Amino acid sequence: MTDSDVKDMIVRAWKNAQENAPPVDNQAKRVVHRRRSETWVNALAEELEDLYENDHSDIRVFWKDREDPDFGPPGKPRREMLFDVAVCQIEKTVFIQNHEHFHFVD
Repeated sequence: MTDSDVKDMIVRAWKNAQENAPPVDNQAKRVVHRRRSETWVNALAEELEDLYENDHSDIRVFWKDREDPDFGPPGKPRREMLFDVAVCQIEKTVFIQNHEHFHFVD
């Protein structure tokens, strides 16, 4: 991936965030800024996910609003994220007791 590819990805995410920005109406500034920030983070994370999902099955992109059945129950988005977006390499192993698969961040 070149610097130009990264720039193009960020520009696509920015345009997507602008197109999907929530209406401002008569809301408090903090609400408007929070909603715009969430829209930007989601757009950037989705671009990163698109980048990695086809070529790198061992790479996952995590962000607060994304649900991932391998890393938690459905309907429970990540609320404990330390960063807005995390791109992580994952591994899979098997529990000894019940032989179920277990994913973890490497």
